[in-house]
Amino acid sequence: MESQNQAQEPFGFERTADTVRDGCNQGLSAEAILELLLGTVREYEGSATQEQDDQTIVVLAIEA
Repeated sequence: MESQNQAQEPFGFERTADTVRDGCNQGLSAEAILELLLGTVREYEGSATQEQDDQTIVVLAIEA
């Protein structure tokens, strides 16, 4: 089960990608992008009841 809002619309890949992209554009660290993503998902969920499931998020920092 994916995180959903009160209208039962999933957060989805596009919102995930947009949030990560925004964090990268802001020059955030991998840890800060993780916090941004988790906060954005929580905000999207609002007071919607979520099924208990684990979350797996991997954020990589690539140095050129």
